[in-house]
Amino acid sequence: SYGVAPKGSATARETYNASTTDDMTAYGVLGKVGVASNTSLYLAYGSTDDGADEVNDTTVGVQYMMAQNAKLELFNVSNSTDNDSKDYTMLMLFAGF
Repeated sequence: SYGVAPKGSATARETYNASTTDDMTAYGVLGKVGVASNTSLYLAYGSTDDGADEVNDTTVGVQYMMAQNAKLELFNVSNSTDNDSKDYTMLMLFAGF
């Protein structure tokens, strides 16, 4: 995926990009491989650039389908900033009825 949030102007502010000098861009790539009938592994990479800073994120995860409408996911996201508080691991249970 690829997206652009255009820069605003002195008279018109943009909702997703407060900058008046640089466009904000982002892209992401995700690969997912089934290793069993109900288990998948995935790896993702994404980057955002606001004109001043570029932040890169890497995600590694596993998804287990418990039933047709229920899945359990465990994934870890780490980014290229020096702020370790932006890295996280998440366990998620999703069920739809």
